[in-house]
Order: sequence, then structure tokens, then C-alpha cells
Amino acid sequence: MIRQQLAEWVVQAADAAQEAGELAFDVLPAFEIETPRNPQFGDYAANLAMLLAKQARRNPREVAEAIRRRLPQDAFAWVERVEVAGAGFLNFYLKPDWAGAVVRHILQRGMQYGDLALGAGKRVQIEFVSANPTGPLTLGHGRNAAVGDTLARLYAAAGYAVEREFYINDGENSTQIRNFALSVLTRYRQLLGEPAEMPEDGYHGEYVKEIA
Repeated sequence: MIRQQLAEWVVQAADAAQEAGELAFDVLPAFEIETPRNPQFGDYAANLAMLLAKQARRNPREVAEAIRRRLPQDAFAWVERVEVAGAGFLNFYLKPDWAGAVVRHILQRGMQYGDLALGAGKRVQIEFVSANPTGPLTLGHGRNAAVGDTLARLYAAAGYAVEREFYINDGENSTQIRNFALSVLTRYRQLLGEPAEMPEDGYHGEYVKEIA
């Protein structure tokens, strides 16, 4: 959240500097908001000025200073100060209470915290488990249920319209379902001591006896 917000403020500042005639560029390059290894250099640092310097035909530190001056005022609700350092880094020093603001935002969002609009409502179908109804369930089926549902939830949180599907690969008129039913019936009759012969294509697994 804080990285994204800092990046948005940096972009706003660069655009404002361009409108004021302090910087000239066609397209802002992709840049990073990093955590400095040395805390003396702030909580976060932006490398945009160094990437933009060639396009702007300016020294990277001059570019960084132009961006720093144009940072929007609402940035300083969280940011204590911004310094230009090194080859042209913008170092951000956050106020101690910024974490409290993040916690309040999380509480306000509740279960929707972290949700994205990436999918823009695009429909996605996720098929999972799809256990064969003529065979025993396994640990793998349970694992696939967890993985499939997790993927569905992730896609939904990313803004996709998710449809979950458990595909049953043997329908009502399936020969395999019929053979399975006859196999269970045969084992049932055998358990009762009745003479019964397993169908030619029947199921011989021990699990059939357990079902019977």
C-alpha cells in the first residue's frame, strides 16, 4: 500500500514539474520504490530521477530536486521529509504514525483489504477436484480442492468474475456408472451369501466391498 502511494505521489510530482516547465520528457519510465539497506537513507527510496535524466537532459540530482519540490501536499500527511541523495535518489522519511493510518485503512476495508481491479470483471472458470465417481477419494482430491478454491479466491480478489466447477466425468447414462452400480450390487449379494458373478467390466477394488 505505502509503496504504491509513494509511487503515485512521485508520478504526480514529475507531471507537475513538467507542466511548470521544470522538466521535459515524453513518457515516464518504470521505476522502483525500494527499501534502503541503510536506514539512514530513509524508509523508502525512488530511483525515477536517474532513469529520467537522459530523457530530460538534466543531471539526475537536478531531476530529483525538481520532483521533490512538486510533491503534493497530501504526501506530507505520512511523509516527514524527502531528501535528494547519492546519484539522484529520492529518500522518503515517514512519520511514526503512518503505520497507524495503514492499520485504520485495513480495518475500514475489512475482508476487501488488498483486493484489486486487475481483472476488470473478466470471466474466469476454474475446474478443480473433479473426482471420478467410480473410484475412491484420495488425499490428492483433498489437496486439489484446497488448491482450486485458493486459486478461485485469489482471482476473485484480483477483480475477476470467477465460476467454480466440479466436473463430473461420468453422467447418468454412463456405462462406467452402470458397471460400478452392478459391481456394488454384486458385492452386496455376495456378502449376503447369495451366488453372484462380477460383471465382465466390473470394479474389483476392496473399496467396492466397503461401499456394499
